[in-house]
Amino acid sequence: MEGMSQVARFSIYSLDLVTLELRRKGQRCALQEQSARVLAVLLSPPGDLVTRERLREELWPDTAYFDYEHAINKAISQIRKALGDDSRSCRFIETVPRQGYRFCGDAHMDAAASVERTVEPISMKVLSGTEHSVPARLVVAEAVPVEGTEVSVGATSAWKRYAFLSVAICVLVLIGLFAARHIWRSRAAVSPESPLILGMLPFETESDAAKAIAENLRFDLSDSLGQVPGLQVRAAHSFTTAPRDNASMRSLASTAGLDVILLGRLEVNGTNCLLHFEVVRAKDNSHIADLSFVGNVNQLHSLRDRVQYAVYTTLGGKPGTLQHIQQRTANPEAYEAYLDGRHYLQARTDDSLNHAMDRFQHAAALDPKFASAYAGMANVYLIFADRGEIPNGFDMAQRLANKALSIDQSSAQAHAILGCTAQSRGWDSVTAERELRLAVDLDSGEAVYHIWLATLLSIQGKADESLQQIALAESDDPFWPPVYQAAAFVAANAGKNQLMLADAGKMVELTPRWPIAADQLAWAFWYSHRYSDAIAEWQRMAQLSNDADRLALEAAGEQAFSKGGATAYAKVRLAALNTKSGHNYHDKTIEQAEWNVYAEQPGRALEILSAMVQEHDPAAITMAVDPAFVSLHTDGRFLDLLQRVGLPNVVPIESKRTSR
Repeated sequence: MEGMSQVARFSIYSLDLVTLELRRKGQRCALQEQSARVLAVLLSPPGDLVTRERLREELWPDTAYFDYEHAINKAISQIRKALGDDSRSCRFIETVPRQGYRFCGDAHMDAAASVERTVEPISMKVLSGTEHSVPARLVVAEAVPVEGTEVSVGATSAWKRYAFLSVAICVLVLIGLFAARHIWRSRAAVSPESPLILGMLPFETESDAAKAIAENLRFDLSDSLGQVPGLQVRAAHSFTTAPRDNASMRSLASTAGLDVILLGRLEVNGTNCLLHFEVVRAKDNSHIADLSFVGNVNQLHSLRDRVQYAVYTTLGGKPGTLQHIQQRTANPEAYEAYLDGRHYLQARTDDSLNHAMDRFQHAAALDPKFASAYAGMANVYLIFADRGEIPNGFDMAQRLANKALSIDQSSAQAHAILGCTAQSRGWDSVTAERELRLAVDLDSGEAVYHIWLATLLSIQGKADESLQQIALAESDDPFWPPVYQAAAFVAANAGKNQLMLADAGKMVELTPRWPIAADQLAWAFWYSHRYSDAIAEWQRMAQLSNDADRLALEAAGEQAFSKGGATAYAKVRLAALNTKSGHNYHDKTIEQAEWNVYAEQPGRALEILSAMVQEHDPAAITMAVDPAFVSLHTDGRFLDLLQRVGLPNVVPIESKRTSR
């Protein structure tokens, strides 16, 4: 009977061993029956060697099947494609040479009915037709009442009455593979088979107590809602940084392809809190429902779970089916410590990162099964390792990410960190790409995972694929400056100067007083041979930073440029790098090599790059596509360095210049 189906669960997948239905995050995946039968054999039980002869006996016991070898190969290939697996660096299906196959992932069996088969993807019915074509009260009536939750219906104009909270911009400094360098998708029409795209605006607040927790709670709610089958959360960062007027909000909703918008108001009085949402249809700003949640600031984890459930059922999800979707912690003190850690992590200063580590460690001590706390610690170690401040940082980041995955295999953050450490620590692009693609699959609405994957593909020379991932990031968070920082990096590596200038210009447009944005635009000007514009933008960057040393450096550089051109300016920059004058951020080794090239000292540049390879410097992985090194592309010593790092052959100089 269907109710007694046995289900094998692994990572974000499940296979019903009776019906042979393969599901990913609760939604059915296409897999031919023959291939599903092979997967079922490999999972019975997982970890055992299954010979090719056993597969023949299981699948064709009474048939003189003359070409079962080809059929098995085809089935294994289809399984790997469905699971996003790779035979070169397997996560699920391991090939045992000359013997057979083994399921090498962590899997467990459920004797009960398949939870995934009861989790209904969210329906589009509340969004179809004209305003109130589906009465909100009828949709809400499907929900199982949740303690402390009130649901009401009104017809108030959402945009006109929502007062936006003025929040300081919290920009996530890009980490991982591209931090050592200077760093559109057209969405198909939404159909009932497509996920609902949701955006959550910054909460309206009044008291300091509410403001202190509002943004961290909003981001965690966004993560939580992103785990719901059939729902994708976008533009979490863009809503923080975009202009607050109604026209800009409508433009953002349209650009991000949002179907639903949550307008929130958070009130805190002592230990009591009230979180109110208006659920709005994005295409015409019409009202769907009001959701109110009364709780305690010491029980925010409970509030998060109630919001997740109420939003899911309000938008047409089936009541009573979310109990097996990943939960985080039931310990309120651990959850509070985790939110504090996220808050400190955003600042990215050494002091704030140490505070973040302390809070994540405290959360894990209070709840040793809190996967997100371990992922948070891994993130901190990754940042420190990328800066070269902790010798074993990559090892620690990898260990903690694996610890998070041992608790929860669906942690997109942990998979992404494993991808970054694989490339930076081991120059293992196969594992890095696999892990980052899995992170994107797990949380496709999170722009940062598209950015990391785009960066990896870019340094591998896969320009078209990297630009596609950047387009997805822009679609997910169209007003978030780091998206355009990464986009300019990827465009520069692809030799697409006009696109690079446009992306760097967009970054400055969004954050005109951010020194890093000015630095990015200056590099875009320099790579485009607009040297005077580059020097002027670096001067503006120094003014924004109120950096007297850098202002003096640029003044000397401008004078040198007026007499000796770009080569003379490059020598001034080199001298400053050697004395550390006018440079106040971390690793500058790769930049020394770049300025040596521009100073017409290629031999010295190659010596620096060789030392970076010898020391396994993470920044060495950008060599093949760095625009500064185009003149080295025919040098045998440079090509030898690329081979040692495992980087692809560079695009011929003529092709690079043509693409510009």
